[in-house]
Order: sequence, then C-alpha cells, then structure tokens
Amino acid sequence: MLTAILLVGARRASAIGVRTASEPTLRSPRDAPRGGDVLRAYRRALRTRPGLTNCLAGGMIMLSSDLVCQRLVERPPKADVSRALGALTLGLAWHGVAVGVVLRKVRDVADRFGVE
Repeated sequence: MLTAILLVGARRASAIGVRTASEPTLRSPRDAPRGGDVLRAYRRALRTRPGLTNCLAGGMIMLSSDLVCQRLVERPPKADVSRALGALTLGLAWHGVAVGVVLRKVRDVADRFGVE
C-alpha cells in the first residue's frame, strides 16, 4: 500500500510540474524504498516531528482497519468511502490531538513532580 501511495504521489507531482525531493521519480514498485529504508524514515520522522508522525500513523491505521473490515467482514459491493474518511478523521484527531496533547500534559505534570 505504501508503494502505491508513493507511486501515485510521485506521478501526480510530476504531472503538474512539481519537482519532488526524491528525484528521479519512482518508475515501478521495485524502485520504492525497502522495508529498512521506510523504517529508518519513520524513526527519523518520530524524532523530528513526533506529533505529526503519530497523527498520520493513527489516521492510516484507522483507515486501513476500516477498509479491511468493510472488505473482509461486511463484504459490501462497494466500500463506503464516507465511513472510511470518518475513520481516517477519527484516527487523525484522536492520535494527533487528543492523545498527543493529553499525554504531553501528563508528561509535563509528571516532570514537574519528578515522577518518571
């Protein structure tokens, strides 16, 4: 799935004339980053932008789990896109805002009282 997202993003960027940071653009799934590269990029993103990274990861997990549930459990003729977008929004909001802000405040309070 990540390979497909990378390919679509690179094609759209090149179609409108935007140069991407990873020139040349991906030509096939074989050109996509390997598992170790993706894991290193994820770890780097967690260090540099932990809130945004957790927000996006939570949204993607919620989106993919809803789509899997729709296709494997409920088996409708077509996937319910509005429901999937609702799951994505919930995942983004919950992991990005609610959990991120609340846990940051709890950590600040714990640091103030010297609790580890």
